[in-house]
Amino acid sequence: MNKLSPFLFGLVVGAALMFVGLKYHIVLAADGLHVVPKTKARLVEAYVDIRQFGAADWQQHASLALALTEAGKASLVANSVNNDIRRATESLLPSIEIK
Repeated sequence: MNKLSPFLFGLVVGAALMFVGLKYHIVLAADGLHVVPKTKARLVEAYVDIRQFGAADWQQHASLALALTEAGKASLVANSVNNDIRRATESLLPSIEIK
């Protein structure tokens, strides 16, 4: 039993992590960590860091955007797109000369 205990513990922890990975998105946003239910049970996008996401990134992660919207966290999508627009605007402003 002594050598079987660590194996069983690892088996239980692994099964729990697989369950979480299949059922939830773990999203790291600028305001912290969010756990959002997935719309489909798949292992893709189990953990996603959206702090630097822009509009093009959301097109590639449409299922995550849908899950965030259904969970009432659409503001995370909107904030990251706004930040993308802000970064693009700030990169243009230094090249504009005001006379």
